[in-house]
Amino acid sequence: MCVSSRDFREELFTEPSEYEETPLRDRKRGLPDIRHNERKAEFIRDFIALANTARLLGKPAYLLFGLTDEGDIRDISPDLKPYTRNTPHQTQEQVRQDFGHVIGKYVQPVPKYELRFGIVNSRCVAYLIINPLSVSPFRVSRDLRSGRETLLSSGECWIRFGESKEKVGTQAIAPTEAPYAYAYSEVPYVLPSLWLRYFQAILTDESISEGNSVEAHQELRAIGGSTSGANVREIVDRFVEEEGANLLILEGDAGSGKSVFLQRLVTKWAEAGHQAMEQIRRREEFSPPPPWIPIYFPLRGVNVANAEALAAQVLDQVNRWGRFWNERPQHPERLLENPELYWLICFDGLDEIGGQERQRSFITALRELTRRYARLKVILTTRPDVTVPADLGKVVRIAPLSREQVEAYLSQRLASEPQYQEVLALLEETPDLDAFCTTPLYLKYIAYAMTDAPLPDESASTGLEEEVEFPSTSPASASADSEESLAPFLGLIDPESLILDEPLDQDAPESYDSPDEPVLSEEGFAITPGWLLDRAISQIWEREARRRLHDIEKPRQWWHSTGKLALDVDGHRRKFPTTRAVQAFSGEEGLYWVLSLGFIRGTNDPGWVRFQSALVQHYFSAAFLRPLMEEDSLKGLDKEYVRSVFKMIESARSEFRREVHSILGQISNPNPKLSRRLLWPKWRLQLLRVVCLR
Repeated sequence: MCVSSRDFREELFTEPSEYEETPLRDRKRGLPDIRHNERKAEFIRDFIALANTARLLGKPAYLLFGLTDEGDIRDISPDLKPYTRNTPHQTQEQVRQDFGHVIGKYVQPVPKYELRFGIVNSRCVAYLIINPLSVSPFRVSRDLRSGRETLLSSGECWIRFGESKEKVGTQAIAPTEAPYAYAYSEVPYVLPSLWLRYFQAILTDESISEGNSVEAHQELRAIGGSTSGANVREIVDRFVEEEGANLLILEGDAGSGKSVFLQRLVTKWAEAGHQAMEQIRRREEFSPPPPWIPIYFPLRGVNVANAEALAAQVLDQVNRWGRFWNERPQHPERLLENPELYWLICFDGLDEIGGQERQRSFITALRELTRRYARLKVILTTRPDVTVPADLGKVVRIAPLSREQVEAYLSQRLASEPQYQEVLALLEETPDLDAFCTTPLYLKYIAYAMTDAPLPDESASTGLEEEVEFPSTSPASASADSEESLAPFLGLIDPESLILDEPLDQDAPESYDSPDEPVLSEEGFAITPGWLLDRAISQIWEREARRRLHDIEKPRQWWHSTGKLALDVDGHRRKFPTTRAVQAFSGEEGLYWVLSLGFIRGTNDPGWVRFQSALVQHYFSAAFLRPLMEEDSLKGLDKEYVRSVFKMIESARSEFRREVHSILGQISNPNPKLSRRLLWPKWRLQLLRVVCLR
C-alpha cells in the first residue's frame, strides 16, 4: 500500500493543466528503476530540465510518476519493488534516499526538491516538486558511463521548453545562453499571461485612456524642417522602423496635443500587443509580444541622477502594469537587453521635470540610457522653451492647428448649436482669439464653453476670484512721478470726491470710444472674446489644479499672481525677464505651473518669457481687477491695497488700459464709477492715487 504524504496535491493528476504550466510538468508512466544506468541517465536529464525551467519561470516544477501522456492514472506500486522494505513508509523513504543519492551525485548546484506520494482513484502515484532557486543553471556534475558508452557528460545542461505546448520537450542549452542563463529572481522570464496583464493594465489606465476620450480629435502636423506639413503619426511610424534611430523629440507648445498624441499611440500599440498575445495564448505558444511594447512614462516631478536610476524607474513603471515580480529581481534591467523584446519608451513632458538643473540631469541620463540599451526606441515630448542639445535626437516641431482643422473640430462639436456661426465670425474678427484656438487644449475648452454655457451670472464659480491679496508695496513698473509734483493740486481737490462721488467729468475722453456692441446669442447673452476666455481658461486652470495638486490654495494664489504680472508688465514689451516672473510668483513653482498651461510661454531668448498673446494678457489683467471693480465703492478698503492697484493701472499704456476695460466688461458687471477710471488719463490717475492716501 501507498502512504499519502502531507500536502500531497491530488489535482496535479486529476485536473488538466493550464498550457503555460506545461513546461513545468513532465509526466512519466512509472517510477524509474535507477539501478539501471540508462534509466538513471534519463531521470537525471528530466530532473535537470525541470529544475532549469523552474529557475527560469520562478515557479515550482513537477515530475509526475503514474500519469500517462493521455492523462490516464497508472498505479506505480509494481515499480516500488526494487525499493521494497518492511513497511510502505520505509519503502517510500528508501526511494527518497536513492533518488537523493543520485541527484546529489550527478546534479550541480544543489537543488531544492521533495518527493511526495499519494493515492488517486485508489492508485498509488508520486511526484517530485522542484523549487526555483537563484543559482546558476543546473547541469551534470560528473560523467555517467555504461561500459564504454558515456550516457551523461559533465557540464551538460537541459531545459524543458518549446515554442508551443505541442513542442514542449527536453532540449539541450548552454548554461551561459540568454535567457536560460538567468533565474527568474535575476531576470524575469515573462509568460504570455503576464504580457496580457501588462497590456490590459495600460488599456485601463485612466491617465492613458484620457487621451482617447478626446472628441473630434485632429491629427497633428509638423512644422519647419524637412518634415514640415507631414502627419506626425506617420513620422513616428517611420521612426520606429528606422534602423539606427533611437530617439525622437516631439516639440510643441503647452496644450498643443503632445500628451494626447502619445497616449493615443501607446493605446494603439497596447491594443495590438493585447490582440497578439491573445492569439498566442489561443495557439498555446510561448512567443514574446511583437513590436512594439510601449511604456508610457510621465516626467512630472521626476528626478534622476544617472542612467541606472532612470532604467530602474522605467522598469518600476513596467512592473506597475504587469506585476512581473513581487520582490525586485537582481537584474531586471536585462529585460531591456532581451533581443526578443522591442521596447518603446514614451517620456512625456521634459518641461515638467522642474528646474533647468534637473532637466539637464535627465537629458544626461537619457543619453546614457540610449547608448547602453541601443535597441530601445524613445519618444520624448517637450516645450520649445526647454533647451535640448542638438545632437540628442531628431526634433519634430508640432504645428498649431490649421484654420481648417479648427473649423472641422468646431463643426463636429458645435454644428448643432445655435451659436456655431457666431463663434466662427468672432474668430474671424479677433486674430488673437483665432490663434488661441489653434492650440488643441484651448480649442477643446472653447467648444466646451459653448456646449455647456449657462448665463454668465449663473456660471459656477471656480473660486479663483476669492480671497484676493494685493501686495502692500508698489510694483516695480510704477511711474517715477513723485507726490511732490502733484502738490499744487492737493489743496484744491476733496479726496472723497475722487473716490466716491466722482464730481469730475463723468464721461471718458473722446479718444476712449466705447467698445463695439458684443454679439448676442439667440439665448440673449453676449458671446465675446472675454466671455469665451473666462470660461475656457478658468476651467483649464481648475481642472489641472484638481488633476495635479492636492493643495487647491496654491493654484488660487498663482491665478492672482498671473493677473498681477499681466497688469504689471502692461504691454510695454512683448516679453519680460524670467526673473521678474519668478519674483511675481514668489518662486519657480508657480511660474512652471503657468508655463505648463501655456498662458505664459518661453521665448527664443533664454531668460525671457511672454504671455501667450496680448488678448490673454488683457484677460488676466481684467480677471485680476474684477474683484476690486465689482466693489460698491472704495470706502473702507485698505488704502495701501488701493494704492498699489491704481499705481499699476497708472503706469500702463492708455490703449492697454482700454483693452483691459473692454475685457472687464465682458467677464463681469463692474461698478461703472470704478471701472471707468481705467480710461482716465495718467495725470488724473496719479492725482487719485496720491489723494487717496493723503
